[in-house]
Amino acid sequence: MDRRRHNRKNLSIPIDYTFSMLDFHEVKKIHGNGITTDMGDNGLGLVTDLLIEPGHVLIINNKLKTLFQKVAVVRWAMQFDNSFRIGLEFR
Repeated sequence: MDRRRHNRKNLSIPIDYTFSMLDFHEVKKIHGNGITTDMGDNGLGLVTDLLIEPGHVLIINNKLKTLFQKVAVVRWAMQFDNSFRIGLEFR
């Protein structure tokens, strides 16, 4: 059963993202990229090569720089073959 309050549409576009994490008392800014799987009013699905734990906040830009820039929190993450599938909720 899908717990989403809003419908999502299939959407496959390349995106770039950044987030910060604490690594041995030092804050590091991490840059990554991925491909969206779907998108709705409140979030999107993402496939990427980095495991990003739930709770991290990402700044997302599409690579065309024309569709959107969003801030989103990771709600869930799971391994999917040699990559990771991430569920994001917009803020």
